[in-house]
Amino acid sequence: MVASIAAGTSAQYYVHATDYYLGGIEPSGIWLSDGGLGVVVGSKVEAELLERLHAACGPDGKSLLANDGNRRDQVDGYDITFSAPKSVSLAWALSDERRKRQIEAALLRAVKEAVNGLDRYAAFCRRGKGGQILEKIALTVAGFQHGEARPAPHTDGSVFADPALHMHALILNLGQRDEGSFGRLDGRALFAAKMLAGALFHRKLAQELRDLGFGIEIAGKNGIFEIAGIDPELISFFSARRSEITTELGAMGITTAEAPALAAAKALTTRSAKVEVSDGDRHALWRKKVTELGFEPDHVVATALERGKQLAHDGTVVRFATLEDGLRAVLEDLTERASVFEFRSLVAGVAAHLTAYPHDISVDGAIALIFENQLAVSLATDRWGHAICSTPEIIALEQGLSDRARRLADCVVDAPDAALVAAHIDQSNLNPEQMSAARVACQSNAISLTQGGPGVGKTTLLNCVAAVWKEEGWRVIGAASAWKIANQLRDELSIEARALASWLARYELGQEFLTDKTLLVIDEAGLLTSGQMDTLLRAVEDANASGKQVALRMVGDGRQLQPIGGPGLRIVTDAIGTQRVDTIVRQHQPWARGMVTEFGKGNANAGLKYLTDRQHLHLCAGPRDTINKLVHAWDGHRTEHPHQTRLLIARSNRQVQEINEAARQRLRARGELGQADLTQLSAATPSGQSYTLPLAAGEAIRFLTRNDDIGVINGTTGRLLDASYDARGELVLRAEIEGRSVTVRPSDLADEQGRVQLSHAYATTCYGAQGLTTDQAFVLVDATMDRHAIFVAASRHRDVLEAFVDTKDLDTRAKAARLLTDRARSVGEGERLSVLADALSRSGTRVSTLDFLPAHDANHTLNIEPATKPDDDRKRQRTRGISHEL
Repeated sequence: MVASIAAGTSAQYYVHATDYYLGGIEPSGIWLSDGGLGVVVGSKVEAELLERLHAACGPDGKSLLANDGNRRDQVDGYDITFSAPKSVSLAWALSDERRKRQIEAALLRAVKEAVNGLDRYAAFCRRGKGGQILEKIALTVAGFQHGEARPAPHTDGSVFADPALHMHALILNLGQRDEGSFGRLDGRALFAAKMLAGALFHRKLAQELRDLGFGIEIAGKNGIFEIAGIDPELISFFSARRSEITTELGAMGITTAEAPALAAAKALTTRSAKVEVSDGDRHALWRKKVTELGFEPDHVVATALERGKQLAHDGTVVRFATLEDGLRAVLEDLTERASVFEFRSLVAGVAAHLTAYPHDISVDGAIALIFENQLAVSLATDRWGHAICSTPEIIALEQGLSDRARRLADCVVDAPDAALVAAHIDQSNLNPEQMSAARVACQSNAISLTQGGPGVGKTTLLNCVAAVWKEEGWRVIGAASAWKIANQLRDELSIEARALASWLARYELGQEFLTDKTLLVIDEAGLLTSGQMDTLLRAVEDANASGKQVALRMVGDGRQLQPIGGPGLRIVTDAIGTQRVDTIVRQHQPWARGMVTEFGKGNANAGLKYLTDRQHLHLCAGPRDTINKLVHAWDGHRTEHPHQTRLLIARSNRQVQEINEAARQRLRARGELGQADLTQLSAATPSGQSYTLPLAAGEAIRFLTRNDDIGVINGTTGRLLDASYDARGELVLRAEIEGRSVTVRPSDLADEQGRVQLSHAYATTCYGAQGLTTDQAFVLVDATMDRHAIFVAASRHRDVLEAFVDTKDLDTRAKAARLLTDRARSVGEGERLSVLADALSRSGTRVSTLDFLPAHDANHTLNIEPATKPDDDRKRQRTRGISHEL
């Protein structure tokens, strides 16, 4: 995989300071490509030439750059590391000389394939003021093969360097333009193409290894694989350096998969301290360690080759009937979380697919097939001239949604009596913004929308609106994307409310849920995808077309957490407009309202200043210290203010697990939790990650699935009383939920893999916190949050907000953002907060396909027929999938 990309290389760093790339036990570097600088591709990299070109100097020693401003902070090169999977490194380490050279040649050809991809898609020179003009050039790249990682402690107590076959591609920050002049590269293009380069590398390396007789098993995203037949115990033992990084990230509550850039940064920030290898035979050491583990080195490779023969004989497991079906699956993956995707993501997705399901077709050929068959279309181009794409299905969906919203806006129902509306507004203690929004919601339009940030009193507004329509004789029902928010809506408005998927499941199965004179109220509408929003509006439109009177009122906020898919709320807003309510009423302190406002604007510097000025931002020394102080503060407020509500909030499920465990330890020390666990269950996080869930008497638990037998939904919380075994020997849990005692078997809460859908209920993610209000909020803030996540996390409280930050994590990120030669310098508080503010200001606002089409109206559509329509079998599967929602 591509392990890292870094800017700011220096010739002294590479050649003199550490002798990192030249000489020693590693092979000499070779030139991989020439961008007009006169190097000979395939020849050995000489130190003198590397230094000169790295400094952008010609043979006469003069600068090749007409105007570089003599900048001291100039980036002279970029380093991209291509790392073979650990099983490949082991096969290389344990093979005879002939096979070692074959594997090294395979690595080299795979790196060349990736470099060629970078040369095609990410090689641009800057020109003009601020480098605004971009010109296509060719890259000059030197490659340096290395065979080991940094020494690290192993489980047997020894410290040595693991086999880690990888190649550093040093890209010189210099390119020759068409007219012969030279300029600096656009580094943004290189960083943006990291996943593309990685997928091309994986695909080619897998292809080469199959040709050598090895079998390939996909092990992760982006085409990451392992050689089949290499024992997992060996892979684990010889991954000590990765284990170090994984353990450190784990202490922060995140994984290398969740934060690959941070994992790479942690490796890069220690590069200057790499220990020099002794003159001993490292391959002999590795073979000795394999023998000590009970394996015969030659047999390890022979077993892998035998497994490769078996896989070649059996053939690749066919998941897709045709190549085109596989490419459709790639496009579905790309549009699952967003309506549009960039061309480089398409290249990466296709390359990864061909790694898993090899075909006699190139990546270019597969992409050409996609566009020839109109499986995808180009909507626009990015700054580098590459296509911004979507699929005909998504375009048709979002055009249809916009048209449907406009038609509903023109549809009218019998509005409540104006005097009745005025009377309720006068009695509801609404502010002017809320009054205006309430009047619009009580008009005759079949659809209306109100947007407002967290804490602006949208529920108070809805109370008034619901009361008006009820008194007018209408049936008022509610919905939200999550059951817990729907239940809040039910309790606050005294109406029937369900998760939206439940209502829509009835509609999809032909069961009526919108009767005559029904007002449907949607809360947290900003979380609805384009597909969900379209189905919702279609149900309302169909009901009105059948002669019923049905109205839809939605409230939400497009600035909070974004939908996992296309931006349904944005499309409807652009089509019909919206009422805004922006006056914050939740937070009691004026400064807190100011803080929330600034975070909502994406002005994280100002938001953080509100916290630091009042000592509500706590800088902690490392991940464990951060979580301990967070939980200590939570526990202190819990004991001092037992009648108030509180939330512990973090971004990721892994962080929530770490906080939950720290809270359990504190409660156990206080005697509020059983001293011994009653049981340990195999469980799954909401994102599907497996883990072990310990449960003790007194445990606060959260149900993550619906179970009508005991009356729980996804998000219901309770307290575990005890656990025992029934007459059949099956475990039974007894819990208290809202004052009632229930019993349930973990098997009744299990997913398809038998993992219980249950968790501790001390902390929650930002996603789980959206829509909730509490007296006190304690937030683990880190640089993986964006402006939407911090906006939610910082706005849940009425009275108290305490934010906790791991300075060690910020220091790592700050150093990783510097030039390679400047990473030894310590990080000050100002730089730390700047890194945090930059992260918390990032916008992840979803875009739609309509953003790239001509100004859309009902008479202007892009006439592209969807490439396929769902077949009957897929429809039947969908029906089975939604039937449980009823």
